[in-house]
Amino acid sequence: MKHSAPRRTSGRWAPLALGTSVVLAGALLVAVPSDAPASVRALTPSRAIAVPAAVIPAEAAVPLRTPAGQYTVMSYNITDASRTPEYAGLADHPGDFDWSVRGPVIVDWIKRVSPDLLGLQEASPIRDSDGEQIDLLKQKLRGYTWVFPHRSTALAFRTSKFTKLDKGVIRVSYKGKDGSEYNRYAPWVKLRTNTGKKLLYVNLHGEYGQTEVKAEARSAGWTRLVDGLAKINPRNRLPVVITGDFNARDDETRPVFRDHLTKLAAAGLVNASTAAKQQETPLPGVTSFNGFGARFLGRFHYQAVRRSAVGGNLDYVWTGGAVKPVSWEVYLGPKVTWRLVDGWLVPYVKFIPSDHWPVVAKVRLVPAKSR
Repeated sequence: MKHSAPRRTSGRWAPLALGTSVVLAGALLVAVPSDAPASVRALTPSRAIAVPAAVIPAEAAVPLRTPAGQYTVMSYNITDASRTPEYAGLADHPGDFDWSVRGPVIVDWIKRVSPDLLGLQEASPIRDSDGEQIDLLKQKLRGYTWVFPHRSTALAFRTSKFTKLDKGVIRVSYKGKDGSEYNRYAPWVKLRTNTGKKLLYVNLHGEYGQTEVKAEARSAGWTRLVDGLAKINPRNRLPVVITGDFNARDDETRPVFRDHLTKLAAAGLVNASTAAKQQETPLPGVTSFNGFGARFLGRFHYQAVRRSAVGGNLDYVWTGGAVKPVSWEVYLGPKVTWRLVDGWLVPYVKFIPSDHWPVVAKVRLVPAKSR
């Protein structure tokens, strides 16, 4: 769903301000402003840091490899193509919002990540077309079995690694009830791995909006989700993985607004973004909502990477039972480059195909005693 472009907040968001710069052995010497994120300032005791070429990701191999014994999980809000460019905040770049432009990039990114479990949100009919966004993905992403492909929360699993045992949906919202604007469902599938283990995979999209009413609608949905999980997987007897755009921050502190954190944790679920020891997001301060660019120095910069703005991740991978998150990443595509903008050194990507970055976690099944 649409979010407003991020505002620069003193002390939270800052590109690197260019001071005296020298290129030495592939490094650019950059002055760090006092309001730069602490994670950036901590890199050096001085006010200048070297930004080596190594921190700028090179073109990635296709596909990325998953270590033996692990599974790659990807959650991706691909932005509803039934909307207009104006609704999405791309009135100045309407051609780039067209699904014929965005779709192939999304396919490429998914191929590069090469997930074993894939959850989509906002997969929708295409405006002024008889087609749907899922059509392109089903055509181009070979080797996957799709579950409820014509729901906006379609999910898929790698056919070579899993066999479907059962499927269904948990209803999390009723239109007009508890402040919900839509009927919302969490599709699930029970799988058997090719090593004989069983796994429950669930995907969802939480109620959109940051008002008290919307937070209460989401909270009612989390209760229905947890109750539904208890019925199909009592006490997390099966390892469980949940993906989704929750439309609620993972650093939320306000009552009701943070009920996803408390209710899912009480149900024995773990947020991979905080539990995984390996944090692989290539730049500090990046969270999963990007809005197609970043606002700083008084204006919106298209395709700039938004960093350290107010608000944490909206997109999640949760795990429960005998499954453990190993790594976590907000995926920024195959390459990030740096540009000098009005004296500021700013990270950019070549193209942003959705207003959310995909999030990626690697997980592994573990013996029950290792949980």
